[in-house]
Amino acid sequence: MQEVLNILNSFVNYEKIGTIPRDLEIFKEFLEKLGSPNKKLKNVIHIVGTKGKGSVSFYLSRFLINAGFKVGTYISPHILNIRERIMLNLNPISEDDFVRLFYKVYDNMEHKKKHFRTYFETLTAMAFLYFYENDCDYCVIEAGLGGRLDATNVFDKSNVIITKIHYDHMHILGNTLDKIAFEKASVIKENSLVFTSYQEKEAFEVIKKISIERNAKLIFVDFELLNSSISGVEFKMDNRVFKTPLIGDFQAYNCALSIKAFEKITNLNFKEEYFKNVRIPYRFEVFEKFNKKIILDVAHNYVSILEVINNALKLYKKKPIIIFSLAKDKDLENISKILLNFEVLLVNLENPRLFKPFEISNYLKNYKIFESVKLAFEYAINSEYEVIIITGSTYLISEFLTQSLI
Repeated sequence: MQEVLNILNSFVNYEKIGTIPRDLEIFKEFLEKLGSPNKKLKNVIHIVGTKGKGSVSFYLSRFLINAGFKVGTYISPHILNIRERIMLNLNPISEDDFVRLFYKVYDNMEHKKKHFRTYFETLTAMAFLYFYENDCDYCVIEAGLGGRLDATNVFDKSNVIITKIHYDHMHILGNTLDKIAFEKASVIKENSLVFTSYQEKEAFEVIKKISIERNAKLIFVDFELLNSSISGVEFKMDNRVFKTPLIGDFQAYNCALSIKAFEKITNLNFKEEYFKNVRIPYRFEVFEKFNKKIILDVAHNYVSILEVINNALKLYKKKPIIIFSLAKDKDLENISKILLNFEVLLVNLENPRLFKPFEISNYLKNYKIFESVKLAFEYAINSEYEVIIITGSTYLISEFLTQSLI
């Protein structure tokens, strides 16, 4: 396995350098050499958007599994182990299958400059092969970055879920909501189903326009948030009341989208028992240690970080201390405004894609800088704060969990 990881990590990784390839055709040709698994997958559900993609992927996959289907799920990025990205019935691919499929993909590469394959493309091809081999009833595919030029946008047919669209990766996707929405909604296929919920007007107009152009049926998911507490979130949709056991107001949005898509795509009625074993790793997951509430959330854009902090304030009525890092392609100036009234512990992680703590500190009032997440966490645990939020970057959460601090 380590040899495979060494080779894979030597490939161009657009997740780390913050850009994407500009031509999908060469990747499509490469998939043909592998037998075009992307064209053989059954019932592909393609998930795009700025925030909530991962949550919807986990919700929908769990609902389908609980209804008796075999489900392939492809997500990114991973938190602790790369095998988390490729799952069968939400169980990570085995090491043996990962190694086998890697070499199957690797052996078909020409290793010429024009035909090099990237880190993400390699994993995407492996996922498609794995799901095809296992004859999955449904394939839940989360887009990596954007949509139009993303390596996952290689299906002839798929249904699409578009989660909340907001400003993110503007240097790649555009600096207006309509441009960002165009990149996301361009994955819509002819005669498909398209699911979305509340969006900014500019974004929704683009989704509607592309749906009409491609003769796709646009299904707007209307819901009403009823109650949110530490026991879960209750919302109303289609004159029915649902309660997800997961925490945070935003779960109503993600869960409503997932339930509606589940019902329309499978033609089954949703049952309360389908919530069994629902878990979305490190999306407002709450742990307790030394009588402190510790909230882990991989939120990494303005809307997500704002919601995490607001939900913590609403649920616990206590001002939190925040352990924080942020990637360089994020909107630091506006995100920092969310943090101004809190004590923020900045962690110096050895990752070239992240802002250095001193760069973030220029925008803050009350902060401290630590050389490790362990030292920051020890400070927070020994402080007077009863609520600790760890957020801002997937890499920060990964480092925290690697240190086994909870």
